[in-house]
Amino acid sequence: MAANYVTLVTSQSKNIHIAESLIEVVRNYLALYDKRHSKHKDSLLKDDLWNKICNELGLTGMY
Repeated sequence: MAANYVTLVTSQSKNIHIAESLIEVVRNYLALYDKRHSKHKDSLLKDDLWNKICNELGLTGMY
């Protein structure tokens, strides 16, 4: 049971780290979340930005 707990805690810590990294990177791209941004409705730009974010985080091929 203790081994399962350690695995769970380690997994949760890793997920938190990934989420924090994602938030940090997305903050750099206002067009993704700021409705007042002139390019917020540009779907092609947002697709490109998500691909760029995936590359920055080493998640190529994920999006």
